[in-house]
Amino acid sequence: MAGLLVVLLGVVDGATKLWRENESRADAYREARAALGIIARDFQNLVPTTNAGHFLINADAFPLLAPVVGIVANTNSGSAVFFLASLPARAQDPASNRSEVCQTGCFLAIGKSSCASNSAVNTMNLYRYILSSDPTFHRLTNSSQSLFPGDLATTGDPRVELLARNITGIALRAYTATGNALVPFSSSPATPLPDLVEISLSAINQEAAKKLGGNAAAWTETNSPVIAPALQTFTTRIKIPRQQ
Repeated sequence: MAGLLVVLLGVVDGATKLWRENESRADAYREARAALGIIARDFQNLVPTTNAGHFLINADAFPLLAPVVGIVANTNSGSAVFFLASLPARAQDPASNRSEVCQTGCFLAIGKSSCASNSAVNTMNLYRYILSSDPTFHRLTNSSQSLFPGDLATTGDPRVELLARNITGIALRAYTATGNALVPFSSSPATPLPDLVEISLSAINQEAAKKLGGNAAAWTETNSPVIAPALQTFTTRIKIPRQQ
């Protein structure tokens, strides 16, 4: 009986660990899918303009984000994006939301995160940026001021919100429709906006994230024995509104 009890306890312990791992993985993936939906809605509300400078989705985004501690400027040139969107007043700062046109975007950075069963730790997270309509209008009408942010922070910045934790990468690929084919988007006065954007989010669970900690370089090694077994990628495509 004692031997049988030891065996049963081992089975229960193994099943409990497996259940916790699956729950952690489900929570992480659920959060990533929700974040993907929010980003997709922002793109669907993109304000069509003829100014190529109103849409930023390339490697040049990283110098703007240099003040963000732990920003990863890896080979994925679509790891950050900023554009103008039409969002309701309730989605903006109540003190400066006199119109619907504001700046929004998203970026990856190392920052503090926590969940119900874990204390705050440094992980790679996806953040959303929103600048309300009043300061956005000021930037649009002030040629001496940069349109897009250069001073973001992952904590204490009212323009930034945490969308999803434990994100190892976000790929934003923009395309222009040429006949029946899609070609990579290249910003120019003739084509200031892409016709379609493909978004891919890669996430891991909390258990794997704790092993990586705040080491930014470790989060980009997608073939590592820590990331590879826990990695899940979600992809969607959004058609960009046509210019009016």
